[in-house]
Amino acid sequence: MQATVGRYLRHTRSDQSHHLDQPLPHQHDLQAVQNEAASLLKEIESVEVSKRKLLGESLGTSSYEELQQLEQQLERSLSHIRARKHEVYREQIEQLKEKEKHLTAENAKLAKKYDVEEERQQSPTQIQLAEVSPNYGESSSISDVETDLFIGPPKSRSK
Repeated sequence: MQATVGRYLRHTRSDQSHHLDQPLPHQHDLQAVQNEAASLLKEIESVEVSKRKLLGESLGTSSYEELQQLEQQLERSLSHIRARKHEVYREQIEQLKEKEKHLTAENAKLAKKYDVEEERQQSPTQIQLAEVSPNYGESSSISDVETDLFIGPPKSRSK
């Protein structure tokens, strides 16, 4: 029995020492996360340096070639921005033209509706006068009645 207990103790001690030599699974994951965090910090710093250069800051240490590359990158970016701006303007113009067509059609429809309503609201006497005198409402240069304004006593007129 003693021999069995001794073997058991030796075996468990060797397992414990074996496990202490190997990193635990959660320690391995922790190390991977720490490495990833360090990598992300380096990438963030690189992006911040690039951003500062694009904004024209911290250019004192840049070489001539780096400055030329930066200028070319800015020109490409500016051309992309202008192209997008042009596209947005073109889309807005098309939308406004469609709106103009719609409003013109609506205006014509309302004008037609107004004309119909105006005809309905003409008084019956105007309709009768229009039937009796076809020139009603039209101005004519020849007049049967002479209209002049005289101030003072009436005088006899001679023609």
